[in-house]
Amino acid sequence: MGGSASLYFRPTWRQVCGRGLFAGVLVAAVAALFVVWEGLTGTVGPIDLVPIPAGFVLGAAFVAPLAYRSGASVDESGVHPIALGRSTFGYLPWTSIVEIRPERRGTRTVPVIYLESGRTLRMRAPYDGRLCAADPHFDEKVFMLRNLWETYRSWPTPAAGERPRR
Repeated sequence: MGGSASLYFRPTWRQVCGRGLFAGVLVAAVAALFVVWEGLTGTVGPIDLVPIPAGFVLGAAFVAPLAYRSGASVDESGVHPIALGRSTFGYLPWTSIVEIRPERRGTRTVPVIYLESGRTLRMRAPYDGRLCAADPHFDEKVFMLRNLWETYRSWPTPAAGERPRR
């Protein structure tokens, strides 16, 4: 693509921390269930309580970096997923996209991409939600995404390895 710049949409630091805290609470709750079960079958000493905070820290430390590695890269040729593992969509050229608009999905507002084939795809980032999932710049990001789509949807995209004409 020559010297074209890409925009990267990833979860904000608050969203990453929120996902990490949520995962940490889940792991700590599972550890607490084992401690309660052990308490019902025998005695629980102070050393038996260690898995609860350790589970919280390990759950948060494992999920937070993974949460940051999801999102999308947008450039003049289209939308490229950024995902660790399997993504919900592959590369989408602007010409295959019919509409991009924000929609409510559960407690979050996310950009949804409508394709010519009739499929709809939800982007992993940006998104807006409650508490730690809030993104104060969500509307601006969706505006930039729609503006790029409006700009490039009727432009011919360069083939692989070609440089765009200037």
